[in-house]
Amino acid sequence: MVPMIRAASLRGFVPLVERLGGEADALLARFGLTRQALDSDEALIPITANDLVLDAAAAELGCPDLGLRLAEAQDLSILGPLAGVIESSSTVAEALALASRYMFVHSPALSVGVQADPPCSSR
Repeated sequence: MVPMIRAASLRGFVPLVERLGGEADALLARFGLTRQALDSDEALIPITANDLVLDAAAAELGCPDLGLRLAEAQDLSILGPLAGVIESSSTVAEALALASRYMFVHSPALSVGVQADPPCSSR
Protein backbone atom coordinates (compact mmCIF):
# COMPACT_ATOMS: atom_id res chain seq x y z
CA MET A 1 0.00 0.00 0.00
CA VAL A 2 1.24 3.48 -0.89
CA PRO A 3 1.85 5.74 2.14
CA MET A 4 -0.73 8.54 2.23
CA ILE A 5 -1.03 11.97 3.81
CA ARG A 6 -4.02 14.23 4.44
CA ALA A 7 -4.58 16.68 1.56
CA ALA A 8 -4.56 19.46 4.15
CA SER A 9 -0.76 19.29 3.93
CA LEU A 10 -1.07 21.15 0.61
CA ARG A 11 -3.60 23.70 1.87
CA GLY A 12 -2.70 27.00 0.20
CA PHE A 13 -0.50 25.38 -2.48
CA VAL A 14 -2.61 26.39 -5.49
CA PRO A 15 -2.87 30.12 -4.67
CA LEU A 16 0.81 30.24 -3.70
CA VAL A 17 1.94 28.68 -6.99
CA GLU A 18 -0.34 31.02 -8.94
CA ARG A 19 0.99 34.08 -7.05
CA LEU A 20 4.49 32.98 -8.01
CA GLY A 21 3.47 32.79 -11.68
CA GLY A 22 3.20 29.02 -11.95
CA GLU A 23 0.56 26.72 -13.36
CA ALA A 24 -0.72 24.85 -10.31
CA ASP A 25 -2.99 22.49 -12.26
CA ALA A 26 -0.16 21.41 -14.57
CA LEU A 27 2.20 20.83 -11.63
CA LEU A 28 -0.37 18.81 -9.75
CA ALA A 29 -1.28 16.76 -12.83
CA ARG A 30 2.35 15.72 -13.37
CA PHE A 31 2.20 13.92 -10.05
CA GLY A 32 -1.29 12.47 -10.41
CA LEU A 33 -3.02 15.12 -8.30
CA THR A 34 -5.85 17.52 -9.07
CA ARG A 35 -7.03 20.76 -7.56
CA GLN A 36 -10.24 18.94 -6.60
CA ALA A 37 -8.22 16.33 -4.69
CA LEU A 38 -7.06 19.16 -2.43
CA ASP A 39 -10.56 20.54 -1.79
CA SER A 40 -11.14 18.35 1.25
CA ASP A 41 -8.61 18.46 4.06
CA GLU A 42 -9.64 14.91 4.95
CA ALA A 43 -8.86 13.48 1.50
CA LEU A 44 -5.80 11.28 1.32
CA ILE A 45 -3.10 11.73 -1.31
CA PRO A 46 0.10 9.75 -1.87
CA ILE A 47 2.85 11.25 0.28
CA THR A 48 5.36 10.78 -2.54
CA ALA A 49 3.22 12.90 -4.88
CA ASN A 50 2.88 15.49 -2.10
CA ASP A 51 6.66 15.70 -1.69
CA LEU A 52 7.46 15.66 -5.40
CA VAL A 53 5.01 18.42 -6.29
CA LEU A 54 6.48 20.63 -3.56
CA ASP A 55 10.03 19.95 -4.75
CA ALA A 56 9.12 20.58 -8.39
CA ALA A 57 7.27 23.79 -7.61
CA ALA A 58 10.18 25.13 -5.56
CA ALA A 59 12.71 24.29 -8.28
CA GLU A 60 10.68 25.42 -11.28
CA LEU A 61 9.47 28.65 -9.70
CA GLY A 62 12.92 29.52 -8.36
CA CYS A 63 11.49 29.63 -4.87
CA PRO A 64 13.70 27.62 -2.51
CA ASP A 65 11.63 28.81 0.47
CA LEU A 66 8.35 27.56 -1.02
CA GLY A 67 7.76 25.28 1.97
CA LEU A 68 8.14 28.19 4.39
CA ARG A 69 5.80 30.34 2.31
CA LEU A 70 3.26 27.52 2.26
CA ALA A 71 3.53 27.18 6.03
CA GLU A 72 2.55 30.86 6.36
CA ALA A 73 -0.81 29.98 4.80
CA GLN A 74 -1.36 27.08 7.19
CA ASP A 75 -1.89 26.51 10.86
CA LEU A 76 -1.98 23.55 13.20
CA SER A 77 -5.42 22.56 11.87
CA ILE A 78 -3.76 20.90 8.86
CA LEU A 79 -3.11 18.03 11.27
CA GLY A 80 -6.85 17.41 11.65
CA PRO A 81 -7.85 15.67 14.90
CA LEU A 82 -4.22 15.60 15.98
CA ALA A 83 -4.28 19.41 16.21
CA GLY A 84 -6.83 19.28 19.04
CA VAL A 85 -4.76 16.76 20.94
CA ILE A 86 -1.65 18.93 20.62
CA GLU A 87 -3.48 22.15 21.51
CA SER A 88 -4.95 20.62 24.66
CA SER A 89 -1.53 19.58 25.96
CA SER A 90 -0.43 21.29 29.14
CA THR A 91 3.29 21.23 28.31
CA VAL A 92 5.48 21.19 25.23
CA ALA A 93 6.82 17.80 26.29
CA GLU A 94 3.28 16.41 26.44
CA ALA A 95 2.45 17.94 23.04
CA LEU A 96 5.52 16.31 21.49
CA ALA A 97 4.77 12.96 23.12
CA LEU A 98 1.19 13.01 21.83
CA ALA A 99 2.27 14.16 18.38
CA SER A 100 4.73 11.29 18.30
CA ARG A 101 2.09 8.79 19.38
CA TYR A 102 -0.69 9.95 17.03
CA MET A 103 1.10 11.37 13.95
CA PHE A 104 -0.19 8.36 12.02
CA VAL A 105 -3.58 10.10 11.92
CA HIS A 106 -2.07 12.73 9.60
CA SER A 107 0.13 10.24 7.77
CA PRO A 108 1.46 6.84 8.74
CA ALA A 109 4.62 7.72 6.80
CA LEU A 110 5.57 10.50 9.24
CA SER A 111 6.96 10.42 12.75
CA VAL A 112 7.97 12.85 15.45
CA GLY A 113 10.70 12.18 17.93
CA VAL A 114 12.64 13.91 20.66
CA GLN A 115 16.36 13.53 21.14
CA ALA A 116 18.47 14.93 23.91
CA ASP A 117 20.66 17.82 22.85
CA PRO A 118 24.23 16.59 23.04
CA PRO A 119 26.39 18.62 25.37
CA CYS A 120 28.67 21.12 23.67
CA SER A 121 32.28 20.18 23.89
CA SER A 122 34.77 22.94 24.45
CA ARG A 123 37.72 23.08 22.11
